[in-house]
Formats: sequence, C-alpha cells, structure tokens
Amino acid sequence: MSRDLQWVTSTGPVRWKMYTRKYWAVRSISLASDQIIAGFGMAIIHVFLGILIPLWVVGLVFGLLVIKDIFVMWPCIAVSRLWPITGREGMVGRLGQAISDLDPVGIVKVGNEIWKARVVTGQVRQGESVEILDVRGLTLEVRKSEEVRRWTGVS
Repeated sequence: MSRDLQWVTSTGPVRWKMYTRKYWAVRSISLASDQIIAGFGMAIIHVFLGILIPLWVVGLVFGLLVIKDIFVMWPCIAVSRLWPITGREGMVGRLGQAISDLDPVGIVKVGNEIWKARVVTGQVRQGESVEILDVRGLTLEVRKSEEVRRWTGVS
C-alpha cells in the first residue's frame, strides 16, 4: 500500500494524501482487463490450437482473478468515499509568510497564492511566518507561527 501513497509536504502540516480519484478510476477499470485478457487467451487456445480447457480450470482462473480484484479494489472503494481536502478545510493549519505588516490587516502569501489576512492577536511584521486559523470569506484569520518563534528564538 505504501507504493499507492505519495508524501505531500507544503508550508502547512505534513499529511499523507492518496492519489486522485481519476487515478483510482483508471486503476479500477484496468483491473477488469485481466479477466478479459484471460478469457480471450483461453478462447484462442481452444479455437486455434484445439486444446480443450476443462471448465473447472476456467472457473478457477476467473475465481482467482475476481478474488485478487476484490482485495485490490478495497483501497479504491475507500478512497472514492473520501472528501478532498480543499477549500476552507485545506487552508486551516497551513503556514504562510507575511508580505506586508499585519496590524491587524495585511497581505500574506500561502503557497503560490496571495491572500488578504487579519491577525487575531498582536501584530506580524513583513517576512514573518503565520499560521492560518480560519477562513472568513476571502480573508484569512492568522496568528504568528509558533514554529518560527521556536526555531528563531523570537517571542
């Protein structure tokens, strides 16, 4: 399963993220192809080579392929039921950098996006790191990041 996970880092919290729904849809469809290929292969063996394949062998092959698909499809089904982490939920907890002084309103950069921000307590100087607490309309509510204070010794 670790091969199906990608490590996603950002200026915000580090989290595991599954591949996209499109990836899982293509993978789900491709799972059925092994039964189709096996069926065509057995039909070709029977028609062109004249070898009779016992029905129990055909049943066993398709049964094993179905059981394999059930185990592989389990994570596909689980991921398809997940809600994507975007919008407001995806912003809360991320880190950004103040482009202007926030006293109490200013501009911050989060990832590659520029946002209007309001600092909840105190003030933030240009270049300092901020943590997003909430999103109100098109304005972020932020505070000075605790991690930067710990690393730089700024209080």
